[in-house]
Amino acid sequence: MLTQEESQEVAKKLPVADVLLSHDSMYHKHSEELNKEGLQGITDFIQEKHPILHVYGHHHEFCIYKHQKTLCICNYRLGVIEPNGEYHQC
Repeated sequence: MLTQEESQEVAKKLPVADVLLSHDSMYHKHSEELNKEGLQGITDFIQEKHPILHVYGHHHEFCIYKHQKTLCICNYRLGVIEPNGEYHQC
């Protein structure tokens, strides 16, 4: 797990992207508990690089909200459809 400072350093190095897929959320979006507080680097990335979409999990709940220009989706379950048509729920 990254520290808040490490997450900010990583975020500075990431290129602009239309979609950000991460395990965790923006800092203090869901909780202020230490293991659920989110990462400041994700907040910085969204505020500076404005991806269209941010999809993440970690919080075991489903919610959709907008932060500035970014649509954020906390996804509790993920379904994958293989090229052969098989479906897997993760």
